[in-house]
Amino acid sequence: KDPQKRIPFYEAMGMSVVRSKDYGDFSNYFLACTTSTNSAKEGDGDVDFAALSEEDAKSKLMDRFGPILELTHNHGTEDDPDFKHVNGNEEGRQGFGH
Repeated sequence: KDPQKRIPFYEAMGMSVVRSKDYGDFSNYFLACTTSTNSAKEGDGDVDFAALSEEDAKSKLMDRFGPILELTHNHGTEDDPDFKHVNGNEEGRQGFGH
């Protein structure tokens, strides 16, 4: 519901936001472990992910960090007390859960 409350949880586990993107109705946050052994490959330097195409940015992130967690924030849900997460395993919604 609120990335400003959720992201610190993952940061406490050693992850950090390596990319974020606002799509208007929702935002995506990509988090990865950024230890010195995997945060940069030789010759990689600082990458301006915002300047890359969507496909190139995703590819570069995977090359650079390995597993990445994607969080989606649906704008407005932080103020909606009736908002519920759907995981794809509810009655009538099977087939998507992962």
